Amino acid sequence: MSKPLPAIKKVPLIDPLYQTFLAELKPHWQGDISEAYGDRLVASCDNSVYQVLPQAVLHPKNKNDVRELMTLMTKPLYQSICIMAKGGGTGTNGQSLGTGLVVDFSRHMNQILEIDLDHSSVRVQPGVVLDQLNQALKKYGVFFAPNLSPSTRATLGGMCATDACGKGSRVYGRTSDHILALEVDILGKGAFLLAPHDDSAPIEGPLQPIYAVLDSILTTHQEDIEQLYPDMPRFLTGYNLTRLKRGNQWHLPSLIAGSEGTLALVTELTLKLTPLPKVTELVLIKYDQFADALKGAEELVSYAPHAIETIDDTIIDLAKKDILWHQVEAFFKGPHDERLKAINLVEFSGDSQEELLEKIKKLQSALAENKGVLGSQHLSDSKDQQALWNLRKKGVGLLGNREGLRRPIPFVEDTAVPPAFLGAYIEEFRALLDSYGLSYGMFGHVDVGCLHVRPALDLKNPQDERIFRDISDQVKDLVKKYRGIMWAEHGRGFRSEYTEEFFGPKLYQALKQIKKAFDPHNQLNPGKIVSPHDQPLPKLDQVPLRGQRDRVIEEDVQEDFAKALQCNGNGACFHFDAHHVMCPSMKVTRERIHSPKGRATILREWLRQLAIQDHKPSESLRIGLRSRKTYDFSHEVYDAMKGCLACKACATQCPIQVDIPELKSRFLASYHQRYRRPLFDYAIGFGEALHSALIPLAPLYNGFMSHKLGRAVLKKTLGMISPPLLSTPPLKTRLLGHKALLSKEDLGKDPHQVILVQDAMTSLYEADIVLDFVHLCHHLGYRVFVSKFQPNGKGFHVKGMRGLFRFTAKRQLSELNRLASSGVPLVGLDPALTLTYREEYPQNIGPTPKVYLVHEWLALTLKEKPAPSPFDRKHFGLLSHCGEQTSAARSQKYWQDIFTHFGFQLDLLETGCCGMAGAYGHDVNNLQNSQGIYAMSYEKKLRSLPKEITPLASGASCRSQIARFSQKSIIHPISALWQAIETEKNSCAGGSS
Repeated sequence: MSKPLPAIKKVPLIDPLYQTFLAELKPHWQGDISEAYGDRLVASCDNSVYQVLPQAVLHPKNKNDVRELMTLMTKPLYQSICIMAKGGGTGTNGQSLGTGLVVDFSRHMNQILEIDLDHSSVRVQPGVVLDQLNQALKKYGVFFAPNLSPSTRATLGGMCATDACGKGSRVYGRTSDHILALEVDILGKGAFLLAPHDDSAPIEGPLQPIYAVLDSILTTHQEDIEQLYPDMPRFLTGYNLTRLKRGNQWHLPSLIAGSEGTLALVTELTLKLTPLPKVTELVLIKYDQFADALKGAEELVSYAPHAIETIDDTIIDLAKKDILWHQVEAFFKGPHDERLKAINLVEFSGDSQEELLEKIKKLQSALAENKGVLGSQHLSDSKDQQALWNLRKKGVGLLGNREGLRRPIPFVEDTAVPPAFLGAYIEEFRALLDSYGLSYGMFGHVDVGCLHVRPALDLKNPQDERIFRDISDQVKDLVKKYRGIMWAEHGRGFRSEYTEEFFGPKLYQALKQIKKAFDPHNQLNPGKIVSPHDQPLPKLDQVPLRGQRDRVIEEDVQEDFAKALQCNGNGACFHFDAHHVMCPSMKVTRERIHSPKGRATILREWLRQLAIQDHKPSESLRIGLRSRKTYDFSHEVYDAMKGCLACKACATQCPIQVDIPELKSRFLASYHQRYRRPLFDYAIGFGEALHSALIPLAPLYNGFMSHKLGRAVLKKTLGMISPPLLSTPPLKTRLLGHKALLSKEDLGKDPHQVILVQDAMTSLYEADIVLDFVHLCHHLGYRVFVSKFQPNGKGFHVKGMRGLFRFTAKRQLSELNRLASSGVPLVGLDPALTLTYREEYPQNIGPTPKVYLVHEWLALTLKEKPAPSPFDRKHFGLLSHCGEQTSAARSQKYWQDIFTHFGFQLDLLETGCCGMAGAYGHDVNNLQNSQGIYAMSYEKKLRSLPKEITPLASGASCRSQIARFSQKSIIHPISALWQAIETEKNSCAGGSS
């Protein structure tokens, strides 16, 4: 028997000075302060290779909180207190990491304050997400132009901090080109509105010393600025002295933009709006050599496109394993596509389609004569265009999903050179990486000379850590050779050590003077860009790396929990949109510990702490009896994991496919060796078997559970609410003598047969759906064999009762194998339970016969049948189960095809999670969040649905949640189909009679 799980009590404590500081701040603070070790861990890493533990995380509620913080920091006692501003957490160079206090603007200060169309401007708080803003602006025909890949989670404050740009920057420029004014808080000075202003009037007040320093630098170093700041489209992040003064106008926002929070905290932004282009066209060009794609980009610029983006075959091959592939695979089925090594996406936009089409016509004529081009496609459909841009946007994350221990990582990815040198530069860059035998992925903005390169390393390996340093230095030399820059758009962060080499000692000292004028005690994001005094900046390989922490975990444990360690922090799970399925717990709580990234981070630390204590997680049958009376870091991990709905969106929507429900199951199995389980877990795990046994007593059971006394007993003893009621009469009674049913002996004797694999959600609680399916099959000429009911075991898996799950699953697998041997298709009705056969079963017990989701089988079946005469064109709207959307990518299209076949209209309603997710919504402790998740998406969608559209829901959880919170009875699509067909049949029969 394995050793019992030890308690983990020795976690890093908050520094006493910071404890004193926070105690003095709290009475004046309206936002949140997170001091738990788990919250600090989540803030300790971003999308870089670094991990630096902060003292605490502050979530300001408003400008007053920021003012209180900055004022307190100026007290002599606290002049060593430092802070790091944080936005979307997508930085690739550790820009917002540090050992002080993280100030996270995303939780509360995330409001769009004013849209002023008369002045083409918008005022926002720094925590507003880019897509959130542009979604709100779209109806007015305007947008905020900088277009970033992580636009679903990148905040405007973070974009300002790194002066971010992205696709289309050759036309639209950087974030700073669109900033009209900034409200900032400057240490020891106060809060100010910074906007362009004339230098004719004398500057007085607290900012006068800062202006004096800036004026002196511009006067003294003008020649150095002109010579050393590179003249290229992708400039640099940092202190942009070339735009600080334009003619006789000061422009301090241009200095703050790109300063990474080292000069001031931005509390509000006024931004310029740009009209949306009326027409957008896209050309996809394929190449059989990456060098040809780069060379082609140089020629493509002459056609004046809006953007040119390159993706190499490494990313395209990885995309084939991702859920987005079904959106783009049709574009990669050309006659020579097996030779494809790179693509260019060339976007044209403007107000005149004729003008754009003329450009594209000339372009395609030239491409036809280019021997390096495999083919090209002109795409006008916005959905096709968006699908390819989604491929480009997901490129960063996809690289992290490469197989093997070495994974492409960001550390030299943000370089840029003048576009004319890009081909030669990349040729040498690739030769350098090839000399180390490294694989790598490449993508980027080739029209402006910026190509993102991610070499694959395993930083858990000390030898690869040394290569990390060597390649960094050699790439720096290569960039200098081609008159480029190391920091094109993602910020400097912990790569700031190279600053002096690029700008020389004189200008470097000038940059330090600027830092000292704003932040004399180096309290604002220290270690980034420059230091105000003589302290050396940290070396990029002397900052703590995630790999260094992970390498203490034993290899077999790393393998068991691989997906947690592979999380690269890209933050796709921070998606702001409530109608996007990932991640509901993060959206409703706005706490990053309740995201896949947060859970993976805290779980990695749990594994590390166990390894330090010479312990491995195990899954023995020991039943823990201890209660949670004393501190154990495992409790923090448990609380984070318990908040997971097990919806499995992360298993496909995350580019790394970090499957938190599987990791959660493994963690709970270990945790409950030491600590007792709540009775609720047993009720969920054994619920299938128990409710199946109670079928003969269904009226008695239902009566008790419907009575307030029964509900009170259930809530008090098990912590369970909204228990499902058993179907009456039971399924077996309803099916008796049905002419569409098959016997075992008839299986496989006729091609028009199907096996229904029973599940608890429909057979036990919604038996009418099973009957409707049988009727529909009979109508289509199929006969149905209904398998005997056996528990599926998903509840055991969700609750980490893994031994019981494997025992249950093996019994069911034996039955599935027996049924599959007949050659008759296996079909399941409930998506959550049916998908268990293609996800949890193969992961835990081995190969499993395919069990089709009902619409997968039906769509394939109907392809072979002629469409019937159109019925009365009923109009439906589908609320898809989140598991269908994420684990079975074509699900919604299949449902639509099925309804179209019968002459009905089916709209696909974009929704996130319903908030029930099986066990989650029945737990009384989750009631508030369950209702909050439902209100964010489902409730809004149902309220806004036109009366002529009948809503349908394919998931049992979704239907029960709608009934619980909206008091509406929503039916399954199969039931809707059969009822509509039956109504039509009866109508026709009545008419003929």
